[in-house]
Amino acid sequence: MAGVSSGPETLRDRYACGRNEIFEQALEAFVEAVRQSLKEKVVVITGGPGTGKTTIANLLCRFYDPQRGSVLVDGVDVRQWDLAALRGDPAALDASSPLRLWLLQCGAVYLGREMADGKPRDPVARFHLGNGARVERLNWAADPSAKGRRQSFALMVNYLYDLRRLDHHRSQLAQGRIPVSSAVEALLF
Repeated sequence: MAGVSSGPETLRDRYACGRNEIFEQALEAFVEAVRQSLKEKVVVITGGPGTGKTTIANLLCRFYDPQRGSVLVDGVDVRQWDLAALRGDPAALDASSPLRLWLLQCGAVYLGREMADGKPRDPVARFHLGNGARVERLNWAADPSAKGRRQSFALMVNYLYDLRRLDHHRSQLAQGRIPVSSAVEALLF
């Protein structure tokens, strides 16, 4: 079973407002989808704003770790996962692999939705998007070096600077929406 713990405090204790069960069920479904990924099982996580969909993906992808407490999968803190084994050789994953799709989706969520203090979380994205670019494309296994696998599961991103749309993209960003292409939009969950 999956859960988030901070000593005796559970996920249900931490997330009030009636959304706690939705978050907990989504987390459990997500973890089960990862377990079953080689069996081509697909799970869709839905919920309104603030229910934890992006948080689940980012914590399980290890894009960031919890600042307090822990994320447990089958009783094991995800920070104990062997990142080398988790990230493995991305080039070995077939284009139809559910794990490959999931990793691309996690990258799209991180680059296309994650904000901190009203700005894109990723510093390189913050630079390009702040200058009016949009997230154009994610490239699978584009950086298979050890550093590339460690930092981004070997994913790389292209940003598009369309001179006619720079102001529009800056305006979107100022309104809290990261400009992305339709291809990246299709990857968002």
